[in-house]
This record gives sequence, structure tokens and C-alpha cells, in this order.
Amino acid sequence: MRFLYRFELSDKTISFKVNIDEHTGLAKKKPETLLPQWVLLKTHQCRHCPYSHDEIRYCPLAEAIHPTIDPFLKIKSYEEATVKVSTRERMFGLRTTVQRGLGSLLGLLIATSGCPHTSFLKPMARFHLPFASEEETLYRAVSTFMLGKFIQSRDTGCTIPDLDELKAAYGELEIVNSHVASRLRKMTADDASINALIILDFFAKSVPLIIEDDLGELPTLFS
Repeated sequence: MRFLYRFELSDKTISFKVNIDEHTGLAKKKPETLLPQWVLLKTHQCRHCPYSHDEIRYCPLAEAIHPTIDPFLKIKSYEEATVKVSTRERMFGLRTTVQRGLGSLLGLLIATSGCPHTSFLKPMARFHLPFASEEETLYRAVSTFMLGKFIQSRDTGCTIPDLDELKAAYGELEIVNSHVASRLRKMTADDASINALIILDFFAKSVPLIIEDDLGELPTLFS
């Protein structure tokens, strides 16, 4: 699977290709021997990270997003851009801010980074929806989670659980987002990447709250 993101700015165009392995659901990374210090596992390592410095040198999530950081260092988050996303099946396009377009790209990279706390997002990345709204994100998150649990229960004979597990997963994701933001602040004072991450973190915080609120407006879709 391949996703092509194009940011058409007033003075230049910035492009990123994301190639995802169809078997593992992980983004393919270019082998690099030396990465910036902020990508090291020990730099603002998440308190619930299962890895040790002896196992791996770099944080898989930071390694996944680091190619997107430098190109936006001197670009303001509120700058307008035409963002186009091409897949094998279709093309998406939106005139929006850099931070919203970058947030969509970072969401895809984070989900497919190999971080164990974002692995539950991999099925959503397979059917990536650029520029998704809060309601669209909630619908996709809950639907994907329940479909996965239905398939697991069919194979194992276990009952389908409630949504507490999904709320917990998003709680773990909030911790990851916080530490990634600390990494980015360590290497740059620019706001585009950090603000893009804040948008993603807003969604991560919203999903558990809306689940507790009886899934917001979603039940009306089935009445």
C-alpha cells in the first residue's frame, strides 16, 4: 500500500511517500545509521515503554515521523496549503492549514510506526481517511475495535468485551503523544509539527470521553 502526501504551499511543494507492508501493517523505513538525538529511545522515553536501550537504539515512533520534521521547520502551522493525498484507489484534496494536513500525515505514520502502544490503530491506517473529523474518527475507531473483537471472539469462542479496552488504549496513546511532543520541543521551537500533534492528542482525549457519554450522536445512526 502506498500513500502520497503533497503539500502545495505558496512558494514550494513538499511531498512524502508512505509505503506500508501489507503483511505487517507497518510503514517501510529507509535504513539510516545515524539519526538526530531526539529520535533516541532514551530521549523523553515514555514511562510505559516496553523497550530498553539494550534492545533498540531509536524510538520506533520518533524514527517514523522524523523525516517530516525538517521540511516544516520554518513554516508556520497556520499557513494555508492545498494538501493532496493519493492512494491506489482515489485522491483526496483539501485547502487547509499546514498543521491539519501534517496532523493527518503524522496520524498515519504513528499508527504504522511499530510502537506497541499505537498498534491498535494499524487497521484504521489500512483504510486511512485523511482530514477526518472528530465524529468520523470516533466512528472509525469504535467500528474497527468492535470488528476486531468480533473476529477474535469468532476464532477463540470468547465473548465480545465492552469498550473499556478501547478507552484504555486511547489513554495509553495520550501518554505517547505527550512524550513525543516533548521530543519535538527539544529539537525545535517551531510550531507546525507540535500543533499537528496537539490536534491528534485532542482526538485521543475525546474518544474515551465520548464513549463514556453513550457514544455521543452515533446511536442515532442506528435508530
